[in-house]
Amino acid sequence: MAEAAAVFAGKAVVQPAITYLVKKIVDRIPDGDLCKRLQQKLPFVEAILYAVDRQQTLSNPSLSEVVWQLRDAIQEAEDALDTLEFLDLKSSANNRSKVSLSSLLSSISRKFHVADSSRATENLKDALKNLDAVLDNAGRSLPAIYPSSCSHGKAHIQDSASIQEVTKELRTTIFGRLKEKDAIIDWLGVLTPNIRDQKLSLCAIVGAGGMGKTTLAQFVCQDKKVQDHFANKIIWADVSKIFDPKVLVRKISGSFNRYKASADGLDTIMTDKFLLVLDDARDDAQSERWQQFLDLIRKNAPMGGKILLTTQIRPVANAVEGQMPPDTYKCLELGGLDQENTLKLFNHHAFGDLSPSDCFELQLIGEQIARKLKGCPLLARTIGRHLQGNTDHARWNTILNHDIHKVDDVATEIKKVLRLSYESLSNEVQVCFRYCSIFPPHYKFKMEEMVEMWKLHLPKTTVSRIAQIGSLTTLRELNGFSVKRTDGHKITELKDLRKLQKVIVLDVQNVIDHTEASDAELDKKSDLKVLSLEWCADQASCDGRILNKLVPDSNLKHLVISGYNGTRPPLWMESKYFSNLVYLKLDGCVEWDKLPPFGYLWTLKHLFLKNLPKLEYIASSSYSTVVYGYRDTSPDVLPPHLITFVVKNCLGLSELPSLPFSLRYLDIDRVGMSSLPTMCTHMGRRRVSLVESQLSILNVESCNLLVSLNGFLQEEHCRVLTVLSLVCCHMLISLPDASDFKRMSKLESIRIIECNRLSSLGGLEALSHLKILRIEHCANLVTTSSRLPPASDESTYLKLETLEIDDHQLLAISPIRNLCLTKKLIILEREKMAELPLEWLLQNRSHLEHIEISNAELLKSLPNMHEWHTLRSMLLHNTPLLQSLPLMPPNLWVLDINGCCNELHGECQSGGSEWSKICRIHSCNITPKI
Repeated sequence: MAEAAAVFAGKAVVQPAITYLVKKIVDRIPDGDLCKRLQQKLPFVEAILYAVDRQQTLSNPSLSEVVWQLRDAIQEAEDALDTLEFLDLKSSANNRSKVSLSSLLSSISRKFHVADSSRATENLKDALKNLDAVLDNAGRSLPAIYPSSCSHGKAHIQDSASIQEVTKELRTTIFGRLKEKDAIIDWLGVLTPNIRDQKLSLCAIVGAGGMGKTTLAQFVCQDKKVQDHFANKIIWADVSKIFDPKVLVRKISGSFNRYKASADGLDTIMTDKFLLVLDDARDDAQSERWQQFLDLIRKNAPMGGKILLTTQIRPVANAVEGQMPPDTYKCLELGGLDQENTLKLFNHHAFGDLSPSDCFELQLIGEQIARKLKGCPLLARTIGRHLQGNTDHARWNTILNHDIHKVDDVATEIKKVLRLSYESLSNEVQVCFRYCSIFPPHYKFKMEEMVEMWKLHLPKTTVSRIAQIGSLTTLRELNGFSVKRTDGHKITELKDLRKLQKVIVLDVQNVIDHTEASDAELDKKSDLKVLSLEWCADQASCDGRILNKLVPDSNLKHLVISGYNGTRPPLWMESKYFSNLVYLKLDGCVEWDKLPPFGYLWTLKHLFLKNLPKLEYIASSSYSTVVYGYRDTSPDVLPPHLITFVVKNCLGLSELPSLPFSLRYLDIDRVGMSSLPTMCTHMGRRRVSLVESQLSILNVESCNLLVSLNGFLQEEHCRVLTVLSLVCCHMLISLPDASDFKRMSKLESIRIIECNRLSSLGGLEALSHLKILRIEHCANLVTTSSRLPPASDESTYLKLETLEIDDHQLLAISPIRNLCLTKKLIILEREKMAELPLEWLLQNRSHLEHIEISNAELLKSLPNMHEWHTLRSMLLHNTPLLQSLPLMPPNLWVLDINGCCNELHGECQSGGSEWSKICRIHSCNITPKI
């Protein structure tokens, strides 16, 4: 039934389906109360489908059960109604003595098995009662199953246009668009006011999705000249999918006056010049609505005003143009960025603050990728972020040589961004969009064909559960093939799947013996690139011969062995066997106490060793000779071209082997070592002095025996280290001194968390490029700060972008107390703060842009800030004792004070004693404590 199928198509179809049933039933069943109850319960259906639209059913069995109960109840009611209509049709046919039609209906009647209309009526009544009960059950269970759906309901119905609000504050770096920005600023009359300022004028920015229309509008609004010109009259409203003039006026009023929003509140807003941004307009069907809206604006704007409208749809701009005099309308067609700025934007997100010249080969590939993007900022930003930190040339080339929409990871990230646009479509268009997505690009279909089609959603692992999967000999992927001891599910099903490229084999403990394992013939699958062998955690002891017989083809690139409880690795994991292995993960092999050396794996770039509690060492050459029976000529224990090395939960491992110079990411977590590993002292025939280490990210966590970083960080090989993270290293006492830190000229971010014995930050002031410093739960540092003498006049030239601490007393330790160029201060205060650290703030006020305090429960007042010209945002949380505000910084853009007393909240409303201090702040949110 179409209406039953619509349960999975969205509320635009389901609600009409139930309404249709109710209307058809009214004349047949005298129980009007039942029909009325069904109509009243439609909001439950909307809430359920809101959750389904966000794909909650796959991960939420309870919600899935409710959805299926609803579908079955609707189908049952429809079948009963169809039966009654069929009996009516049959009776009519008999009366007309239409033999051919009667014959046809007789054949159909066998399907329904209904004797008379009275029984059919009872069936229909029973079906409606069942539907009523299902909706009752949905209403009771939905808050527990999916709370956000319930909170969605009324707000969504009352004002769908308010679902998404684009931030007014620009949070991204802009490349290009200066010409367009200048054109808009010139149109605004900021620099050269003219007679057009006395009239209501509108500029429409029209462009395809992802071209940066909203970003350009934000770029203009945050220009200092624009802000000064319009004072506090810059108003932002998201038009979204429903264009209702009254709703939009209410939103405009609310955007300016947070405490009193009404449909007739424009007169107090538009008495002076103003800039109104209408973002993402989509409704072009009702030009009279635009006329109604613009007439309201004109009526309340005697001094004129400016409206900046962004839209993807050219007919929207045309509809608005028809309501504006020619000399008051401007249209800006926003195309793609030029090649130079597209590349700059891509490089900014792909390489961060690193110079692309540091990765010359990737830079060349990046230039070719940027040319494919056709100037689209969304694609440049999304793909750049996707590749950030990824130095695998193969991955970059994959994106270069394939259509963007065919690269799974990139396509997923782009879809997340575009989903906002999808949710702004009307419900009817969303349903159409989903149906149309069934067809491949450029496929020609007939409308009647599309309506007939169904779309089936299946988890990726569903195909793998099909019995006798081995009959599908052309399969390329099996994501989660669960081995069982029953026919049709044994591992031998893999034998004839010669074209497999990826297989994840679960429950390998169910392989009966090594003969059965050998019959899977994994080594004869030359196309196999990804293999994962996973054992269940509660398995009995394993026969080592089974794993030895599960030998893959030597061209394998990606190998995972997980949960195996045999005593040693398989013989085929010896280094000479694999010629193309790139990724190796060994996880949960709890009985392994040693590993073979990996030095022969020349192609291996990513190595993960996790949950190997008995592992004592990664073997030397002598171990490899004894166990594997080949002569070792490689002095390296780790692969020479390794990029990523992760070791976690290996408490028996007392030391790590020497690290290759190619390594870029090192993550050590819960390892029983007392010192960090060293770099290799040889590079084959090349001299070490001619080779630079590539290590850029070092994470060390929960290494309770680690006392010092000396040795490793003192080497010459940490020159390109950019990120250092130290977490739960409880025995660590101090950081390296200034002479060691000075060599780390590219270190940008340091994170220190729960290092309880740390008493000194060492020579941190020598890090000339440090941008982010985060310190939390380091109690000894706080204690040390209380014993330090007063700060000296000597300042440090550290230019921190962000300083994040959890105790304001840390501002008294060296070198933090000498900072004077900090841009952002975040104090996630555990203790109650009674006053702001005024001395430190004054020391940094010429550069400080953002202040955030999480727990200001004892804070009674704020210092005078009217001369803090660089401060753009201030957030204070939990401020019940704060009674008044000082003069605010002149360029403050965002002020957020929550948890304040009711008195302060009242005085900050329009007309209150504090209103004059905050009325010019663009985004101001002051909320009382509940």
